[in-house]
Amino acid sequence: MDTKKLVCTVCPNSCSVTVELNESGEPVRVTGNRCPRGEAFARQEITCPVRVIASTVLLRGEDGQEALLPVRSSAAFALSKHAQTMELLRHITVRAPVKMGDVVIHNLLDTGVDVIASCNS
Repeated sequence: MDTKKLVCTVCPNSCSVTVELNESGEPVRVTGNRCPRGEAFARQEITCPVRVIASTVLLRGEDGQEALLPVRSSAAFALSKHAQTMELLRHITVRAPVKMGDVVIHNLLDTGVDVIASCNS
């Protein structure tokens, strides 16, 4: 039986979690977590890790000047889609004015997650 060691990032405890995997790589036992959220985190991290993404997109002002607009995903989504997301963001231009929370990309890569503006511009 294989094992993986992780540090849980769900709460400030930062538990050192050990996950025992069966022959097909699926988690069968989680130890070291001090709360139920640690077990859920460890199982998720082994089967399909997810993260929130933060980046920038090009912002074209009303005067034609360009700047960068900080954006982030509205929720965590599969880490396997992050490289494709970053490539997509490289080619996005948003027109000012933009308010914090405005949707820049709806349903990013069919994940059900939006990319939203992180500030007003």
